[in-house]
Amino acid sequence: MAFAKSAVNILLNGIKSKQTVQAVKSAQILNTRFYCCPQNEYTYEVTKDPKEWANVEVLIADPIVPPVPKFSDGDLPTPSGWIPPKDTAFTSWPYSVSRTKNHMLPVYLKQSNVTPVKFTQVGKISGDIWALDEALRAHLEEVDPDSSPILTQVHEPGRFIRIRGVYTDTVAQFLLDKGF
Repeated sequence: MAFAKSAVNILLNGIKSKQTVQAVKSAQILNTRFYCCPQNEYTYEVTKDPKEWANVEVLIADPIVPPVPKFSDGDLPTPSGWIPPKDTAFTSWPYSVSRTKNHMLPVYLKQSNVTPVKFTQVGKISGDIWALDEALRAHLEEVDPDSSPILTQVHEPGRFIRIRGVYTDTVAQFLLDKGF
């Protein structure tokens, strides 16, 4: 409150500068009822009663996404087209691509902020990222032989590969065929 009094004294004495105007604005904010004394505005009681806590737990979201349910082969793909990863995929290849927390493939279409160049990005790669880069390039050249050379960028610390062009569906199908 001493700060607010000094700001008011400065204003009353007629000294006007940029700093004094800021001091007065700060004093006005400090004297509002929301900033000054919030503990006096609201009354609350802390409780550890399990019966009351049960009402609170209903409102709290689950901290993780539930695990992937088990499907029989006749149920796949699901009506939305989603396919779960195969159990053997992570041991069959020198690389692996983990799913996102929502069990989706981390294949994204991105666009540069500077140029209108679009590229496909594959994320969450573990293992030999360079082997995956070679396999992706070979697969894309096989699928689209008339296109110009497939340009890729491997980002080892970020665990992702960027491919110049729009190949999201082709790369996603490649990863599903591998079992990821």
